[in-house]
Amino acid sequence: PWTQMIEAHFLAKVGEMLGNARYCILSGSMPPGTGVDTIRRLATICHNANCLLVVDTSGPTLMSLVQEESVGIDILRANRDEAQYSTHTALQEPKDFADAAARMIDRGAAKNVVLGVGGKGNLVVTSDGKSLFVPAPKIEVISRVGAGDSFVGSMVLALAQGKSWEE
Repeated sequence: PWTQMIEAHFLAKVGEMLGNARYCILSGSMPPGTGVDTIRRLATICHNANCLLVVDTSGPTLMSLVQEESVGIDILRANRDEAQYSTHTALQEPKDFADAAARMIDRGAAKNVVLGVGGKGNLVVTSDGKSLFVPAPKIEVISRVGAGDSFVGSMVLALAQGKSWEE
């Protein structure tokens, strides 16, 4: 479990490491003792460094995030199961995903929400009301392990290269 001292050290190190970074990605499960306040502090550090915060987490942390206001996340990413779990909603159709993402944005959990729609693709909803479904390429699936992490990495790389959400 994280103590206040460990968290302070972590946040200070992140602040030192950001340098000229344009994106900071927080991905994976959060250690016990961390939560929305930790992410809110991280978002403040990122924004003070003119860096965008991308969060791809799950479980209780994600559930807390989607219920919060003004967390400061620039891009929140969740897969279908995580989105259903955290919103307590059965998400079936693209409209269900878009509505769930819009509610997260309206609450202030994030400025932009990207929800995985299983093997069908991803839905992007932005704070300016844009909604975009990006179909997944047709490939032979050998393993789903790391698929979400790979998606987040390629998405952030494309955005960092100046590509639009559509691209």
